[in-house]
Amino acid sequence: MIDNFSQNEESVSGYIGRESEKVELISANINKSKEEVFDVLAEIVNESIKSGKKRMGAASLKSRLVKYLGDFDEKKFGFKRFKDFLLAAQEMEYIKVFSEGQVTWIMPITHGD
Repeated sequence: MIDNFSQNEESVSGYIGRESEKVELISANINKSKEEVFDVLAEIVNESIKSGKKRMGAASLKSRLVKYLGDFDEKKFGFKRFKDFLLAAQEMEYIKVFSEGQVTWIMPITHGD
């Protein structure tokens, strides 16, 4: 009976350890600067392109930022809308932003642009 308790205690402590690592990762990402988040943004877009896509939708990009950073909100960086955040990243040459109708698309910056 004691052996079963020890096994369960180990698996519970392992689970708690993984959860605390996740919390530490999220906490570290919450305090990123705007430029660091722009770097992450560009990296996500570049990875999407490497997987064969030519462009990435803004909604998909935002959900990936939230997934990666844990608590992303453009308002924390002084932007009212996500599109404003994207346009600032474009102005600083991290990404390219364009619209087709009501859809906002993002592409990576390539040499020669």
